[in-house]
Amino acid sequence: MSSNNKARGVTIDQLLAAILNGVNTSFPSGSSLAIDGVTYDKAGLGQKIQEVISPYITVEELATQHTNAVKARAAAEAGAKDFTDKLVKGIEYLVNSDPNSLSKFGISLPKTKRKLTAQEKFERAAKAKATRAMRGTRGPRQLEDVKAKGDVSVSVTLTPQPGTPAPGSSVAPSGPGSSTGSNSSTPAAPSLGQATPTGPAAAPNGATGPQEVNGAAH
Repeated sequence: MSSNNKARGVTIDQLLAAILNGVNTSFPSGSSLAIDGVTYDKAGLGQKIQEVISPYITVEELATQHTNAVKARAAAEAGAKDFTDKLVKGIEYLVNSDPNSLSKFGISLPKTKRKLTAQEKFERAAKAKATRAMRGTRGPRQLEDVKAKGDVSVSVTLTPQPGTPAPGSSVAPSGPGSSTGSNSSTPAAPSLGQATPTGPAAAPNGATGPQEVNGAAH
């Protein structure tokens, strides 16, 4: 279990272990290092680092031992329970289940649940019923009677979107000859060069009357 104290991005014990490896393998021969007024050569520095890191190593070792011990206990628990149950029964038989004698072994007889009298059962049921009434608690069968009553009216309103004609309306034709949706059609405008009567109706049997052709009266 590494220390939570961080130094240069790693735990202290991790950093000390790395430095110790560097001292053992790469510390310049004949060199020394002064820390807090104490001068260390290669051997002395390695010994000092071992002293500082020792508590961390102890915790790591104990943590590993604890993990292994917990696993061993879990594996042995079923057998221990079976043996303990049989041992207790044997001692109970040995002392004839005498409470005073059993207490000397740290064993107590299992408590037997006392049966309720008829009066106590009645009082318990009445109390439970009153509690349900105060809380408004209902069972599935009581909830079956909770239903909506009377007629329900529903109205629907249609809101036309922009550019959409309302129901029952028609769209005006966009050009000549377009149908308006009725049986009648709009006559086309006369073309240039056709005669269009502008005065009284033409006389029958070839009778002449005022006419306008190409905009000139004849």
